[in-house]
Amino acid sequence: MKLNKFGLILTTLAFSTIGFDSGSSAWAASFFGEDIQHFKNGEVKDAPDLSILQNSNTAELEFLSAIGSSADASGIATVNFEAEEGFTELGKTGDEFFYKVSREKADGSIFNITISDPNKGDIALHTSIEKTAGNVTGGRYGISEANKTMEERLSNQFLNTNAGKDSKLKFSFSEATSAFGFYGTDFERGGVMAIEFTRVTGTKEYISLRLSNPEDFDKTIRGTAFYFGHIAESEDEYFTEVRFDISDAAKGTNDMVAFDRMTFASPALKQEVPEPGIGLLALGGVLSGVALKRRKSS
Repeated sequence: MKLNKFGLILTTLAFSTIGFDSGSSAWAASFFGEDIQHFKNGEVKDAPDLSILQNSNTAELEFLSAIGSSADASGIATVNFEAEEGFTELGKTGDEFFYKVSREKADGSIFNITISDPNKGDIALHTSIEKTAGNVTGGRYGISEANKTMEERLSNQFLNTNAGKDSKLKFSFSEATSAFGFYGTDFERGGVMAIEFTRVTGTKEYISLRLSNPEDFDKTIRGTAFYFGHIAESEDEYFTEVRFDISDAAKGTNDMVAFDRMTFASPALKQEVPEPGIGLLALGGVLSGVALKRRKSS
């Protein structure tokens, strides 16, 4: 199937120094890139790879570059939801979702990532591991490197979950974590996704990301993809838990969405990052068509 890509002028990469205090060297950065796609009749017969998802991939590369220069490489983990990582229960529904992923660090210690969703019974509210496999209705798919075969792209596993207000998907970490990034696919209902971070201090932080609204386009958008990455601004804002609070534009519809290639940086950043200069602020290009909103609670 031919994939049509359009509207990219509205979805350029955004780099934002959110909550920046000019009197301190501590800072928070958010990276965002979105690629608008269209699948005929809403059926995924193929899945775009990173050669097509250029805005999303650029955001991921900038995020990885930022954490790679300031965190011990042995403390950076990426979860791709593949079978070799232990994600073997495809299509599991009607029961609590639970996986624990372990990463050995350079010093021999283990960094654990626990992925859970306590929802039971209702398939519309359940989290599962899926493959596109050419027969999934909608626009969900895993993220593949460029130049993979169609079979490889369709066999790419991803985390499948609902976008409704009752979503309980949660990621827990065995130690303080300073950065978090991921791909999302099939968010096409103008929904607002809030990410709740539980800090090491026990307080909560919310970052809401408003994605492109389908009403802004003259063609049906389907199978869109985005990448979002966030870096904590100080040690007090390192976190031990991430929870998604996702809502459709139409409440209660529980549209299914997908996540892939989730990256976590641990241990915490070794040193504070200098105040961003003009060159750094220009790194992410122009913020266009994207609204980032941050709210803290104590």
